[in-house]
Amino acid sequence: MDKNKDFKKAQIERLKFIEFLLQFKGWVTRQDVASQFGVSEAAATRDFRFYREMAEQNIQYNDSKKHWDISSDTFANVYAISPQEAFGKLRNKSTFGSLEIDGQDGVLCPPRLSLPSVNIISAFTRAMSGKRAIKIRYASSNSTQTRVVVPHSLVDNGLRWHARVYDREKSQFGDFVLGRVISIEEENIDIKPEEVAENDHQWFRFVKLELVPHPNPENLKNPEALKIEYGMDNGVLTKLVRAAAVGYWLRLWNVDTTPDHCLEGGEFQLWLQNHETLYDVDNAFLAPRQKKKVNC
Repeated sequence: MDKNKDFKKAQIERLKFIEFLLQFKGWVTRQDVASQFGVSEAAATRDFRFYREMAEQNIQYNDSKKHWDISSDTFANVYAISPQEAFGKLRNKSTFGSLEIDGQDGVLCPPRLSLPSVNIISAFTRAMSGKRAIKIRYASSNSTQTRVVVPHSLVDNGLRWHARVYDREKSQFGDFVLGRVISIEEENIDIKPEEVAENDHQWFRFVKLELVPHPNPENLKNPEALKIEYGMDNGVLTKLVRAAAVGYWLRLWNVDTTPDHCLEGGEFQLWLQNHETLYDVDNAFLAPRQKKKVNC
């Protein structure tokens, strides 16, 4: 049976939920489906029948426990799920609660030190959608000023959210932290040709990063661990990322970017072996590197 044939969108979501619980909990009941989606148990029963017709090898009824068990030896996903999607579902307290894991109410994630206002975020996205400039009151590290900016993208750098914008004050593209925006005036300000996203060369330039286990045995005693964890190909993990984000990612990953891998400490388990790739990357200074007064 075609996995989407004649199924409405809502029913497809229920079938995906059945498969998710089979795979991540090991069993699933009609009540699981009924309570999650607010449908009758009769409707849930039909969903199980349809799922079994699609993937009989995945599911078997447990008479004694009155639920459906995974057939782990023959299980194969009908609905492909990526690791990102799986972790996204596990972060959702309602979905995680369906797994019935004692003493847990979801995946423990690092607390955010700050989150921007929804009103601030939505004002930026409206400007992006409408291709307009906006006037903001902004607190930078040096001063608080009124600035006119043209936003084109949002970035979650792992620590905070920022917008990639054209800054009329400096006549260049840059990053503005959304949590530092005090107020916004949404005026009908047209943008100029030089302010469009296509002219943000750092955003549209892609940089190849070649990450390898740190050569210093004091930093990393068992390089094989990282090769396994990151699925390295011949000992190298290659990532292609936007130049405008390179510094943020390397800092987040604690990658030693010094030419001679001289940063010491167990936090530096990766080294950027093609460090020359950072040439002309505006935010490369954010990446872990030697301080000027330190002789490496």
